Amino acid sequence: MAAEYRPRIIVLDSDFLEVDQESIPEYISRISASTAVVLTVDEPERWRNRTPQYVEALLKRGDLDSIVSLVRQLN
Repeated sequence: MAAEYRPRIIVLDSDFLEVDQESIPEYISRISASTAVVLTVDEPERWRNRTPQYVEALLKRGDLDSIVSLVRQLN
């Protein structure tokens, strides 16, 4: 769908960071370079120094206000 619709932002849960040993943010970047990937995680502070490549931002899972605010900033 990212290749067909080329969304500006994709919110991806950390449970789907890799599927079948494929880095999903990297895959999205290859098929739609202009799409920003935002990763939701349980504890963002544990990820601060190791943000995965091709991920624009990390946000707390379930923090909808922060997700909506970031989407507005990136859009």
